[in-house]
Amino acid sequence: MISFIGMRTQEVAIKPNMSVVLKTDTEMLDEVVVTGYGTFKKSSFTGAASTMETENLKDVPTISVEDKLAGSVAGVQLNSLSGQPGAAVNIKIRGMGSINAGNNPLFVIDGVPMSSGNVAEFGYADAGTNLLATLNSNDIESMTVIKDAAAASLYGSRAANGVIVINTKKGSEGKTSINFKADWGFSNVAIDYRPTLSGDDRRELLHMGFVNYALDNGLSESAATAFADRNIDSFAGKPAGGWTDWSDILLKNGSHQNYEVSASGGNSKTKYYSSLS
Repeated sequence: MISFIGMRTQEVAIKPNMSVVLKTDTEMLDEVVVTGYGTFKKSSFTGAASTMETENLKDVPTISVEDKLAGSVAGVQLNSLSGQPGAAVNIKIRGMGSINAGNNPLFVIDGVPMSSGNVAEFGYADAGTNLLATLNSNDIESMTVIKDAAAASLYGSRAANGVIVINTKKGSEGKTSINFKADWGFSNVAIDYRPTLSGDDRRELLHMGFVNYALDNGLSESAATAFADRNIDSFAGKPAGGWTDWSDILLKNGSHQNYEVSASGGNSKTKYYSSLS
């Protein structure tokens, strides 16, 4: 039985002359931490790092890379400025690290440091533009979040707010493998969490308030009712075209659909991976 960290264990029969070649085991990434200048055994890495395998999230219908991190890594907070697809997202690792400067972490994709935050050219775009929105979230193999001072020792001052190391999928030796994925669905307001009064209900409530106000000031019940009838139209007059149900206008059912295809394969000399979403 021959074994080694990061390699598949092989059981071979003993012979006078033998040569054994161990194959890499991509499922044993938990034993290795990928950092800025190489890889370390997890037992010898003293920093705080969390590695998330996207294999468990491949069937979760997410659009952005940040959605993969939501609820998956402890100490990572995400705050979306807008529901617009591709909008900038505020990411904080272990809280705010600066008052005047930015608090977004440094993204390193396949060893290349990338910009993060809002990269919009126009100041009036409050939602902003997220550079990572151009990266297909399903092309990610794994993400490692480095959450302590070890990040600064690896990447310098840009890593003061933490580092998110992203490794994308790569081709492997073997026959061409083609994958196709499609998902579609809808979203709506499942719970009427903020019920509102109709126009008639609001008018009736204000009318009751006028009556109670008049009664508190010594008017009789009939005089109080007449006082309310004279003033109610100034505060809740009935529109000529009828009341407007604003919740019905503002809240509609949303729908989405997403299609993507990828191809990977290669030989001992050349490996490839390509995708389209």
